[in-house]
Amino acid sequence: MALASRDESSATTATYTIRAQGRLGPNWSIRARGSTIFSCGTRQFPIAVVCGRLSSQTALLSIIEDLYELGLPVLSLSVVEATSARQGHDS
Repeated sequence: MALASRDESSATTATYTIRAQGRLGPNWSIRARGSTIFSCGTRQFPIAVVCGRLSSQTALLSIIEDLYELGLPVLSLSVVEATSARQGHDS
């Protein structure tokens, strides 16, 4: 399997679901670039869930870095749907 170059991977648009341990305040949705944010889990083990379509892996990395800066460990990251800017072109 060939690995995508940095330019190719940053050109991928995808819908992600990110789960992190903790809570996010209501103002955090601005930083999540229009993604849907909700909480689940229990009072003792709250889980913040961020779901949304991001235009690049750079945008994804920005959200992960924001979670890290808040001290919220990322529990999981799932790609729900992905489309490449190169989709439809011959490889």
